[in-house]
Amino acid sequence: MSLASQSIKTAEMLPGIPRLGAIPGLQNYSLAEAAELLRCFPRFLEDNLKELPHQKIGAAVAFDADELLEIKNLFRVRPAGAGTALRDAPPLALADIAPSRRRQRV
Repeated sequence: MSLASQSIKTAEMLPGIPRLGAIPGLQNYSLAEAAELLRCFPRFLEDNLKELPHQKIGAAVAFDADELLEIKNLFRVRPAGAGTALRDAPPLALADIAPSRRRQRV
């Protein structure tokens, strides 16, 4: 008896353990579904497939949730020095704060 058939029989004997397809973290998404979740065009994923984390199951391309998160992080854009100006600046006294010129009425 192979290890795979043993694990299947073990899973069938334990009613509280879900089957492989019922485990939420193991869901795969097609190219079109991944593009919809990432809010991009499927063509973008097709064109950049060599640089993106994905699974190749036969001829089909699939993505899981971890790979989609990794793709999001690969293309995340953060402005240089974002937040450092506010952190490094000394706090202003209330008397030093004035409305901008646009808000000042004549």
